[in-house]
Order: sequence, then structure tokens, then C-alpha cells
Amino acid sequence: MRRWSVPGLPFCVSLALSAATVGKGVGWQDSGFFLVGVHEMSLLHPPGFVLYLLLCKAWTWLLFFVDFTLAVHLFSSVCAAGAAATLAVTARDAFKTSDRAAVLAGCLTAAGYTFWASAIYAKGYALYFLVVALLLHRLARADESGKPRDFTIAAALAGIAWAAHPSAALLAPALLLFAWNHRAAIGWKGLGWRAALAAGCALGPSLLIPVFAQDDLFGRVRTFGDFVRYLRGGRFTDLPGAFGFAPTRWTSAGLFTWEEFLGVGLAMAILGALTLDRRRALWIAAWSAPVALVAVLFKIEGQLDFWLVPAWMPFQLLVAPGLLRAERFRRGAMPVLGAAAMLWAVAANGRDLVQRGNDLPEQFGRLHLQVNPGAILVLDSDDALATCLYLQKVKGERIDVAVVNAARVDVASALVPWSRSGRFLYFESLPSSVRLPAGTTTQPAGAIEELLRKGPEHLNPFYWDTPLRAADVRPRFRRNRGQHVTFSRDGIEVEPEPYEQRLFGVLLRAQEHLGSAYLVARTPEGHRRAAETLEAVLATEPSMERSLKTVYPLAQAYLGMGRIDRAETLFRKTLTLSPSPRVEANAADFLAQICDRTGRAAEALRWRSQATARRMDLDRR
Repeated sequence: MRRWSVPGLPFCVSLALSAATVGKGVGWQDSGFFLVGVHEMSLLHPPGFVLYLLLCKAWTWLLFFVDFTLAVHLFSSVCAAGAAATLAVTARDAFKTSDRAAVLAGCLTAAGYTFWASAIYAKGYALYFLVVALLLHRLARADESGKPRDFTIAAALAGIAWAAHPSAALLAPALLLFAWNHRAAIGWKGLGWRAALAAGCALGPSLLIPVFAQDDLFGRVRTFGDFVRYLRGGRFTDLPGAFGFAPTRWTSAGLFTWEEFLGVGLAMAILGALTLDRRRALWIAAWSAPVALVAVLFKIEGQLDFWLVPAWMPFQLLVAPGLLRAERFRRGAMPVLGAAAMLWAVAANGRDLVQRGNDLPEQFGRLHLQVNPGAILVLDSDDALATCLYLQKVKGERIDVAVVNAARVDVASALVPWSRSGRFLYFESLPSSVRLPAGTTTQPAGAIEELLRKGPEHLNPFYWDTPLRAADVRPRFRRNRGQHVTFSRDGIEVEPEPYEQRLFGVLLRAQEHLGSAYLVARTPEGHRRAAETLEAVLATEPSMERSLKTVYPLAQAYLGMGRIDRAETLFRKTLTLSPSPRVEANAADFLAQICDRTGRAAEALRWRSQATARRMDLDRR
């Protein structure tokens, strides 16, 4: 093979995979923040990702003739392709494998699910992977050559890796071990100034943070303390319970590893690991173990899969010597195993990664922006904030709506001036602890809530006029690559979920709201329509029988329709779902009424006593 083919073929394969799956829309999680950040040159969430902003902005200027969103995605595509190419060269040079083995290792890396996903996703991970791949290559070269120039370049790349993503700090044990192994060539003086060089490369781009921090979306950086807290990601790392043991994180890490390598790749990586001497095996452990361990323990981080990629990289290199060893066992095994691995990876991963035509994240944003003109919309989830801002700033949709990050304002203090402004006011979720201004109430408005003056309540069909229903989203679920986070008194609980579950949940919540809204009329027709709506929720998602907002209004609807047996069952179910004291009192009162109507006077008395006790508790508060 020609020497250029070792980097060239994996680079082209990675680009081809990206071209086949990349889309022109926003992605899930906080992809919208990165698109808006590049478009507006505004600060991203901690630690700012200034290096990504600068490089990606320059890239979009070069590709001015391409759709902006697609251009940002393509920046990730080129970075990922460069990372795959670099890893192929490193596998050849570090392990003295054949060109064919190195090419196959690079191509298999490109076809891994997470690596492939990073290549079509508007975030900084692909850039980070490219820098880490370059760092691995330079470390391998320095290990062989011992030249001061190679050690210097490696130090600079180590700093740039942190500027690309702060998790690069987890590579420190391996870098320190590498420096110790080469202490004679580096010297203490050389180690000192190269450490300073690494720190300068890491922090240099971040000096522009105050320049980009011009709004309050993620907080202004006014003091040196603000700057330091921003750099270290205090918004996330200081959160109580952010680190800890969660069984689902460990099982997810195992599943993600399997999906990245699949059977052939994993077998070849293990076979390649058998060729390692003690020194290299120890160094790979020092590289991969801290990255993987901290990634799993940092349970508030929702994109565990991307955090694990640097931990996998040494094993992706080992695929090359593994293939070469298989070839020595049986002549002709390498092309057969390589072809089988590539076909398996493309067949297993490709369908779930196609983004062309995937409009679900944008639909998620539009559901939240379906409000009256000139409204104030207060959002608290990253998905809602990111997609809404993307639609406004990049697509130019609903720019009349003022989108507010709930984490950046004191909602309780702002409610009164907001309500007096005369503007429509909506909340993704209004905290139950917040006192509403006098003379106001909340009313469902699709999946969100509207604050309005008290008066005759009426149902506005506008809020539920959407092109999607929850049942339409269910067949479009993909892999469990997202994470559902629940904050409770016991700490933070996390469960894996498909990203599409978030849109599915919003649509179900809108249907719950609609069912409750039908009850307001207190008419036979309203009870019937409420029952139909809430029954449809349960038919679409049976687990919603554990949702208080489905079970309780459905019980009321059945009671209004005269379906006493069904209503009693659901009121009893309501009392097992940790209802608020007010809902508990009402449910107990309804059960007392049912018992009266069915001739169970003693039981009715017990329920009425429970209702009275809960109302007394409320009065005392």
C-alpha cells in the first residue's frame, strides 16, 4: 500500500460515513447551544469551549456557501475523520504493524457508534478526539525518538486537549508516568517549562471568556473568582451528588463499549493487548482507567458515551496488532475479519445514526415556542433552552418571544413585574414553592403552563394544535444514549433513556394537561372528553398509571361520568402516588362520597376524617 493510504483511507471512510448520515437540523441535549454560540459568538456553558468557538467560526466563514447548521456539523465530520486517520498512523508507527492492519483499525474506529455520532454532531467532542489522537501520536513518536522537539509538541497538545474539553485533565496520570519514564531525556528543567507551555496552551483561549460573556444565559464573568469557577465547571462539579455510584452508569459503560467495538473489534483489541510488554500495559492502564472511572462516577454528566472515547483510543490502536496476529495464525484472516467487522458496524450503527429528516429535536423546540406573540417564556431544561434558542437565533423563528433561562433569574422576585408588564407569561415548570402574584393563577398551555389573571377559565385549542402525537414518536425511538436525571431528597438518581423520550414525555404531558383542562367545564361532555384523552395517554404509555397527573384527573372524569367502580380504584391509586396534601384531601373526600353513595357509611367516615386532617395541615401552613 502507498504510505498516504494509511491516513487517507480511514479519513475518507469516516467522511463517507458522515456524509451518509449527517443532517441539517439541531441535535439533542445541548447541541443547540453550540450552534447558537458559533452563530452569535457568545459564551457557551462552563468552561466556555472558546477554542471550539474560534475554530468552528472560522470554518463556517470558509464554508459560507453551505447551510450554517450543516457547516457546523461538517466541522465535526472533518475533525473526526482527522482523528481516525491519526489513530491509524499511530497504530502503524507505535506497534510496527502492516499498513493494512493500521488502515483497518482506523476504519473500525470511524465506524464505532459513539465516534461516528461525534462526527455528525454540533459539539466540541470531535475536535477533542482529534487533539487527543494527535497527542497519542506525538507521545508514541517521542517515546521512540527521544527528541526534545517531540516532547515539546506533546506538551503543547496536552494543553490544547484541555482547551478542547476539560475532561482531558484525567489524562494527567498517564502524562506524568510518561514524563517519569523519560525523565533522563526531559530533565527537571525541561519538565518545568514544558508544563508551563501546556498550561499556557490550556488557558490561553479561555482568556477570551470575559469577551464572549456578554449576556446572562450562562452567567456573566465579572471577577477573577467568577473566571476560576467558570473554568473548573463549578456549575456542575459543585452540585451536591454530582459524583457517586449509580449502577446504571456502569451497565451503560459496558454497553457503550460493546457498541463501539462489537464482536470482531473487541476480539482484535484483546488479541492485540496480549502483545503488550509490561511498560506499555501499565501506561495504557494509567491512560484509560482514570478517564473511564471518573466518567462513570460523574453521574450528572449526561453524555457518558462521549467521555469514554479517549479511554477507548489505546484499545482502538491495539486492533491493528490484533489483526496482524490473527493473520499470522491463519493467512488471509485479516481482510476477512476487517470486512466482517466493517459490515457489522455499518449495519448495526448506521440506521440509528441517520440524521437526515430527523426533525424531532426541532419539533421539541417548536412545542415550547407555541405561545402567544410577544410572550415571556421561562425554561429550565437544556433541551428546551438549546432548541428554542437555536430556532430563534439560527432559524429566525419566533423571535418575538423572550426566552429566559430559569437558572439565571430569581423567578419568585421576577413574577410580579413580569405579571404587571402585560405580556403573556409561560413556564416550562413553575416551582411549587413559588407564590403566585395576587389575582393570578396558572393554566395548562399545551406542555407548558401559562400565568394569567383569575377569571372564567376556558380551553384554548391553539396550544394543542401540534403536528405530532406521542404515539407518532414512539416508533422513532433510538438507542438509550440520553440520561434522565431526577433530583430528590436522597440525592441524584439517573436512568438511561433515548433522547426521543424527552419529546415523547412532553407530548404526554400536553395530553395530561388537556385532560385536566376538559374537567374545568364540569359538564358531562367535558368529563367524557377528559376520560378519552387520559385513556389515550395510558394506552400510549402504560407506565403513566404511576403518574399522578394522569390517574387523579382520570378518576375525577370517571366519577363525573358515573363510573363509580373505576373512579374508586383510581382514587385509591392516587393516594399511593405521594400526592400533595391538597390532592390527598380531595381524593379522600371523593372516596367518602363514593362510599356514601354505595352504602358504606363507616368507611366514608374514615375517608372524611383523613380529608379533614389534611385540610387542617394545610391551614396550619
